[in-house]
Amino acid sequence: MKTNEYNQLNLLAYLADNKKHAYHTIGKELNVTKDTLHRYVNNLNYDLNTTQEDTIYYISIKKQQIFLNKHPDYSVYDLMARLIQKYSCLSPIYQILSEMLYQQSQSTLQLLNKLNLSHSYFNKLIKKINNFLKPYYIRLSQKNHMIHWEGNQIKLFFIQYLLWSYLFLVDPKMMAPRFIQSPLNFVSLDNYPFIEHPHIKLKLLQHTAYNYFAKNDHIVCDSALYKSLSNILFSEHNLLIPNQKKRLWLPESDKFLNLMIHLIAPYLISNQKREIIGKKFMELEHPSIQAYKNRITTLLALKSVPQDTTYHEIAYLLCLQQLSLEMVGTNFQHFFQLTILPDPFKLSNNQNLNPNLAILLEKDCSYYPINNLTYLARMTCPNHVIKLNIKIELSTQLPYETLFKKTITTLFNENTIKFISSDTLADIIITDQVDLTQSTEPYFFMPDLFDPLALESLFLKITVLYLSKDNNTQNKKKK
Repeated sequence: MKTNEYNQLNLLAYLADNKKHAYHTIGKELNVTKDTLHRYVNNLNYDLNTTQEDTIYYISIKKQQIFLNKHPDYSVYDLMARLIQKYSCLSPIYQILSEMLYQQSQSTLQLLNKLNLSHSYFNKLIKKINNFLKPYYIRLSQKNHMIHWEGNQIKLFFIQYLLWSYLFLVDPKMMAPRFIQSPLNFVSLDNYPFIEHPHIKLKLLQHTAYNYFAKNDHIVCDSALYKSLSNILFSEHNLLIPNQKKRLWLPESDKFLNLMIHLIAPYLISNQKREIIGKKFMELEHPSIQAYKNRITTLLALKSVPQDTTYHEIAYLLCLQQLSLEMVGTNFQHFFQLTILPDPFKLSNNQNLNPNLAILLEKDCSYYPINNLTYLARMTCPNHVIKLNIKIELSTQLPYETLFKKTITTLFNENTIKFISSDTLADIIITDQVDLTQSTEPYFFMPDLFDPLALESLFLKITVLYLSKDNNTQNKKKK
C-alpha cells in the first residue's frame, strides 16, 4: 500500500467518531502539510463515492475544522474495508504475490513485463516481501532469470494457503478464475448446509494442495509428533475421498493433507472419533513422543479432567494444538495484521485500531444455527440496559475474529454486548486455545468457530450469563 493511501486510511480512522477536529491538529498527527492534507481529503472524497454506488459519504472542511458527514445506512468501518480492498488490489506487492501463487516458479522477465515494473523497483519489492516473510523462514528467490518460492516445506505450504485465503477474500472476482479444477476431493460438507466458510476453507486447501504437489511430490517433516499423529488420523479418520484416477503425488502427501483438514476443520470430526484418536495417541509407547504425552498428561491433571470420554477427546485437541504450534508457530496469527493509527474515541483506552484485511471484507453472519435459542436470545437480552462483557482470545482462528464478533452482535443486539480487552472485567472469555491451567470460569473453549454444536452451547452460555447478570442487577436495585 502506498504511503498516501495508508495516510488516507489513517485520516478516515481519526474521523470515524463523526466529531469535528481542528484542521491543524489532524495535520500534525499525520505529520503532513496543509496542502497534503487537503489533497488527502479530495482523494478520499473521490474514493469514498466511487467505492459504493449509492453512498454519499464525504469529508468537509469548514472554519478550520474537518469532519466526516455520516451516511445513515453505512458504517464508516465498512467503507474503510472497501478502501483497503481497493488500495490493496492496486498494490504491486499484492500483484506479485497473486502471480506467484498462480505460478510458483516463473520467468522474472515475463513477470516484469506482465506487471509493468522496472527490474530495480521489482528487486526492492521482493526485498520487502522477503523481510516480511523472514520470521517464517520462507522467501522468494531469484536464480537463472527465474523467481520461485523456497523455505521450510510445511510453513511454505501453510503460508501459501493463508495467502490464497487472503487474496481470495480481498479480490474474489480476480482470484476465482485462477482456481484449477482439481481431481482432489475431501469429505462432503452436505451435513453443514448453513456453514459457508468451511466450504471456502477446504476449497482453498484443495487448491493450495493441487498447486503445491504438482511441483513437490510430498512434504518432509521430521517431527515425531507429526509422524505419529498423521498415521493415527489417516487410519482412523481419513477425510480424503479416494481418487480413482492416476495418483498425482505420493501417499505421504495424503497423510499430510488429511492432517491439515483436521487442523483447519475440526468440526468435521465427531466427539466419538476425537475420543478414539486421543486414546490411540495416549496409548503409543514410542520414546520419541513421550515428552508430548507427558505435557498432555500434566495439563489434564492440572485441570482434574476425569478419566472418561472427555479425557481422550481433550487429549486429541491438545495433540492438534501442540502440532499446530510446532508446524507453523504462533507468529502466523499476525500475518495479515494491518495497523492503523488509533481513532480518537479509542485513544483513551490506548487501544489500536487493527483491522484485518481478510475479516473486514466478510459480511456474512449467517453461519450460526437458527433455532429456538436464537429467538430466546432476541426476546430476552435486548430488554434491559446492562451489557455483558465479552473478551475474545483467538490464535489459530484470528482471521475470523471480526466476523465472529459480528455474529454475536447480530444475534444478541449490540446494546447488550460489549467486547473488552480486560480479563478481570470479562463475564466470559472465548478462546480457541486449549490451556487447561485456566480456570473453568469465565473461559469458554471454541476449538472451531464454525462448529454448530459449540456455537449453540456458546449462545446458550451467553444467554444464561446475561439473564443472570440482569437478574442480579435488578435485585440490587430493589435493595
